[in-house]
Amino acid sequence: MLSEQLSHSIEYGAYFTTINSMVVNANNEFFYLSGYSRDETVGKSVSELYRMIRLDIDSLELNENRSYYIFDSKLDPIEVDILIENNNYSNEITYFLIRKETQSLGEKLPVFERLYLDNRFGVAVFAMPDRILLKANQTYLDFFDKPFNSRETTYGKKVNEFVTGWDISPSKEFWDQVTKTKQSLYIDEYSFPHFERGITYWDGSLIPIVYNKQLKYVVEITNDITDKVTYRNLIEQQSKIIKEEKQKAEKALKMQEEFFSFISHEFKTPLTVAMSATQFLELTCKDSLSDIGRKYLRKIHQSSLQQLRLVNNLLDITRADTGYLKFHNRNVDIVTVTKAIVDSIALLAKEKKIDVKFSSSISKLTMAIDDEKYERIILNLLSNAIKFTDVKGNIYVKLSKRKGKFCIRVIDEGVGIPKDKQNIIFERFGQVNNSLTRSSEGTGIGLCLVKLLVNSLGGSIELNSQVGKGSVFTILLPITIADDVEESNNDLMNDRLARAVNIEFSNVYLNYQ
Repeated sequence: MLSEQLSHSIEYGAYFTTINSMVVNANNEFFYLSGYSRDETVGKSVSELYRMIRLDIDSLELNENRSYYIFDSKLDPIEVDILIENNNYSNEITYFLIRKETQSLGEKLPVFERLYLDNRFGVAVFAMPDRILLKANQTYLDFFDKPFNSRETTYGKKVNEFVTGWDISPSKEFWDQVTKTKQSLYIDEYSFPHFERGITYWDGSLIPIVYNKQLKYVVEITNDITDKVTYRNLIEQQSKIIKEEKQKAEKALKMQEEFFSFISHEFKTPLTVAMSATQFLELTCKDSLSDIGRKYLRKIHQSSLQQLRLVNNLLDITRADTGYLKFHNRNVDIVTVTKAIVDSIALLAKEKKIDVKFSSSISKLTMAIDDEKYERIILNLLSNAIKFTDVKGNIYVKLSKRKGKFCIRVIDEGVGIPKDKQNIIFERFGQVNNSLTRSSEGTGIGLCLVKLLVNSLGGSIELNSQVGKGSVFTILLPITIADDVEESNNDLMNDRLARAVNIEFSNVYLNYQ
């Protein structure tokens, strides 16, 4: 058998001859097969020739029962059997290289060839069982550290010789699994920490190619997903931070809720006790009290109401600033509600000889609104108007529709506000502070609360004013309808409105009395 193969190789095959491990001759078939010339071949040592054709094996280790891969001058892989003939009378050895197939690797694996040329993914073919790199596109080679990022430095090498940290990498485990099972393996994500550029992330497939029940090749298709994973990890990290911040915010909101409850209790309870005591004294001891006693009793009660107004306003401003102010919208006839508010303060205004006149260009308008917050807005504006309007003056409340929104205008004939002060009155503790308003100064938070409430209802407020002529506050509110219809309880509304009037107008009549 051996002699027939040798005879065939001598007649048709490629060979080269060595004496004392130096190449002394080679035939034309060898030069054609390898792509190297006689000058590039003859005169070299066997080890130099092996390196040139990328045969990574010692001569003494050659096994005639298996095939090997050599690479021609263009770095195309060629599978060959290598047979050896020793001359018993000299040190001459002849190596016969019998080509296994005439097809190129691309012709044998056309699908791989298309992927290889596409260059969107890293694609490589390895010869088994030694895991020798036969062919790879530049995308694949660019994954590796220098100098192993070129064909010249990687073709013909085993994978562990050019992949940094191969023996302790997850890649080795994947390869061992495919070698053992001969089944394709897809890895959707794994990390590789051994490159010079640091930890990297990959996905890819190992596809075994089996001939005659023997694992012949493994095709690796891989993709660098480091940027994708880094971005995802950044998003996850930011999400974790956001979650932690949300938990902190929720904890802070809970603390604020507890704080509001505490403040409401600690501030309002003594005021409620004081007001209840004055009412009790006025009811039970009115016959025994002198006129002066009754006068000061009313002053105590009025001062308590004023203090309660201040506490309510401060708490609501703080709630609005922190987003904790709750709204309960329901469908109401806003025209009827507004007229009821105006009517509730008409008698109080007459005590100061001021007429409050109501008019509306619309007879009825049902819209969703938090009527308690709406009362606070209108009562605040009316208390301001009365406070700064002289005796026998007029205040007008006019309702209409404007640009598809509900419009409320509160007009007074008061002292007016200078142009350069009109912005600051909506700021917290913002006051005009001039001689025209000195006698009616307040805390400067009423209009700040009004603006916060209007904004929270989705509306807007603006001011037009002239010193000595009066002011016009214009509010625009969106017209919406609530999904869940809740019937308005007029008795409860009237009772609440009466209490609200007493509180909101406490500062007006404390100063006026």
